[in-house]
Amino acid sequence: MLAELNKARSKFKSDSRIKECFHYNHDECNDKIIQAHSLQKNGVLNILESEENGNNVVYSFLHLKPHGIRWYGFDPIGKKSASTFHGFCGYHDTNLFKEIENNGFDIENDEHCFLLSYRSFAKEYHAKIETNKGFGTNEFFNTKENKEKQKQYIDGSGLAIRDMTIVKNKLNEALRNRTFDKLEYFTYSIEMTIPVAASSAISPSFSLDGTVLNKSNSLEDVYQNIIVTVLPTKTKTHVLLSYFPEDSRSVKYIDDIEKLNDYDLEKVISSILIGEIENTFISPTIWKKMNTNQKQQLMDELTLTMPHLQPIQTTMFISELNLFKPKYAIKHA
Repeated sequence: MLAELNKARSKFKSDSRIKECFHYNHDECNDKIIQAHSLQKNGVLNILESEENGNNVVYSFLHLKPHGIRWYGFDPIGKKSASTFHGFCGYHDTNLFKEIENNGFDIENDEHCFLLSYRSFAKEYHAKIETNKGFGTNEFFNTKENKEKQKQYIDGSGLAIRDMTIVKNKLNEALRNRTFDKLEYFTYSIEMTIPVAASSAISPSFSLDGTVLNKSNSLEDVYQNIIVTVLPTKTKTHVLLSYFPEDSRSVKYIDDIEKLNDYDLEKVISSILIGEIENTFISPTIWKKMNTNQKQQLMDELTLTMPHLQPIQTTMFISELNLFKPKYAIKHA
């Protein structure tokens, strides 16, 4: 059954494909749309990859391995295909991000933080417009018995695209004017290399104290975003949460997080990576260092927080796991 589900997901992905540059200046797009990496292929993904059966691979929270009627473990993927999306032309992917690709990432530099946030949001925006297309074109949703479900999903993802387009336009305007301080940046760094990475954006339903944020039955309610980037380097691991200061619900979300001690903060960031972001990657070394109970806990949490189950949640999901424990650290040559 789970193998069939994986096959259906693969078909849905192919039916959904869109090739479109996120950058505002399409007149500069003098190259074809490429498979851009939302996480640096020769930097971040190099740190994450580990040898398995003679191949260097990474694990994705989107690619779980079927085991009977449950999920257990991950299907290994190569870094060439990890975190890719058809969201930038070759020109903009090369020229826009060369500052952080060639010179390394400085967490104190607003331009660097903006570029990482811009790419993370572009990945999530592209995933959303592709999903919307898939609901309209995939054969499963174009059957008579699924028409009502199809309309519900298209309408829901359409509203999300509407809200995210507002953010896209604001990010592109800031990029055009080079006003990188238009975003606020919450940063947290760990003085070791933890092989976990993520690049996405979320519209959290609840704040840490239980306040309802982006959860409404009103079609007029515009959801607000937190852009999430987790980036391991050769010496440190950085967490970057970005948001617009005029978005009061996003400010509330970050204000709650800022009050946490380091351990609780790491648990919350782990919860976001497990419960809200599909574009999360870990090294197989983390999985190997988990005991049996921790492995099962991760599988259970990834299953229980799958997107189709999120509407029934009544509070912020908090994981039992901390993906940033020192035991998961690696020494990077």
